[in-house]
Amino acid sequence: LKPWGTPPPGAPLPTSSLRETPRAAMAARAAALLCLLAARPAAGLSATRLIRAPPALIPRTAVPKPPDYADFARGRQPWRLFPGRAPSERASRPAPGFGLPAFDADDPERSPEVFMEALPTDPVCQNCAPGGWCAGHTFYNVWDPELVPFVVNSSRPDFVDAAVVVAPGGGDGLLSWEPEGLAPAQWLNGMGVSAFVLK
Repeated sequence: LKPWGTPPPGAPLPTSSLRETPRAAMAARAAALLCLLAARPAAGLSATRLIRAPPALIPRTAVPKPPDYADFARGRQPWRLFPGRAPSERASRPAPGFGLPAFDADDPERSPEVFMEALPTDPVCQNCAPGGWCAGHTFYNVWDPELVPFVVNSSRPDFVDAAVVVAPGGGDGLLSWEPEGLAPAQWLNGMGVSAFVLK
């Protein structure tokens, strides 16, 4: 055989002078796979598509986790509703469950706003969420009320000249942020309707 040639029909295939060990077999398979992956893009297929990992999901959901998941405003600029402390009557309360923040109505520094992953130790989660498992984030101890704008561009063909204020619930102790705030706002945006999520 000439190097890189093909044997004539019916000719026996050449054998390797090296004894094939499991490690050598694995190396040969890896080399063949690399050759295959290198050849695929030329055939119009993406090599990365063959080995891409599944997308990360928001815990306890089938919803893909956005890259700005830790940002409560999802990259938008919130609109503060009051220039100073919001007018209100507040009552202190102990932590509703293990790992959750207490609220001191007289001391904002001791009880700052908390934006955290939802925990099943919250009684609202235990009693309201399916299976007792809240999903996404929750807000506790809101001191600065804001609106997060999800405004639809008026040039979109499905634009609707309307807007909805979305007020997430949470049993008067928290805001169920993703399921009752961001998800409805994004759903409305999908229909061409602007939304403003109240924090």
